[in-house]
Amino acid sequence: LWKRLFQSSIAPPREVVKGYCCVQFLVPRPRALLRTQQWYKNALEYFASELSYFHLFPSGRFVTWQDLTCRAPAQLWMPWWHVVFGEELSCPERHLDPRLPLFIQLRSIPPDRIHCC
Repeated sequence: LWKRLFQSSIAPPREVVKGYCCVQFLVPRPRALLRTQQWYKNALEYFASELSYFHLFPSGRFVTWQDLTCRAPAQLWMPWWHVVFGEELSCPERHLDPRLPLFIQLRSIPPDRIHCC
């Protein structure tokens, strides 16, 4: 997924990329504009396709409409949002990040316990 999303020939190990589970975030406009509108369109098209689902879950070849329109796009984006908007590969736990406004500093599931992505 990383290689396809960021057009990279290499990808960091999964354990290095740590975002927040059940992502909720605020993004300043300049950060959202780091990437082109076409990049976002391509990424959405990829994540809403069967191909991305097979890359994440390579063992099966059966994908339902609900997988493509509901579960898969949200699950696939979850570990990557912070990187898309210019953050480091590994985020500190939300409640320990002094850069965040107080109302965002919620205790989250520790990144090492997230096994969904």
